Amino acid sequence: MNKQDSLSKTSKDLMLKEPYYGFFLLMLHKSWDDKIKTAGVCKNGINFQLMISEKFWTALSEEHRLGLLKHELLHIAFQHLTTFTMFADKKLANIAMDMEINQYIDKDWLPEGGIDIDDYSDLNLDRRAGSRYYYDKLQQAQKDKKEQGSSGDENMDKLLNNNGYIIFGNDLKDPIDIEIARDSKHPIMLQENYLSKKFEKYFQVFKKVIPRNECRNPSACCGCYFSIYKKQ
Repeated sequence: MNKQDSLSKTSKDLMLKEPYYGFFLLMLHKSWDDKIKTAGVCKNGINFQLMISEKFWTALSEEHRLGLLKHELLHIAFQHLTTFTMFADKKLANIAMDMEINQYIDKDWLPEGGIDIDDYSDLNLDRRAGSRYYYDKLQQAQKDKKEQGSSGDENMDKLLNNNGYIIFGNDLKDPIDIEIARDSKHPIMLQENYLSKKFEKYFQVFKKVIPRNECRNPSACCGCYFSIYKKQ
């Protein structure tokens, strides 16, 4: 069975077991990208896009494929793609959101490495308490680790040392701006396609492009490119 057929099968199996998720699968554009280690979802116009590493997917058992797909759909169902931007620390927000949604997934479905709050028992975390609650607890754990050398939980100490995000923003140039920028000795010309290519090895979790004609004063400013990338 090829990768596309196996993904279709997993999608159908999940809908049969838990029909609720069929609604989100209808809005989901699925693609394969081995530049990411596992999988992730992002906005795709008015819908959503699921990106999966083929290497990671093919190594999973049937149950773990169900868990992975449900995990990504829960991010959509819990509106994490919208609320993610409300958190200052994107790394902690990602962990907090995983803590929240993985409690709704059968433990036998969670792939290896999936975050389980039971692994951090020394922190006495409440169950199904919401991503804001876990975010606040993670901030306190991070503060304790910095000030005292440990968060009070060995597994949490290890978790706080991993991964990371790149947050990038820049004036966005288009051909109309070139002569203007040269006249004003603007330091560099960067276009959207160049920036996307530059960061393609990272998984993009958020992107916002504001064209110059939507700025408050289009004749006096350039467009803006803002994006958040997850290190893998």
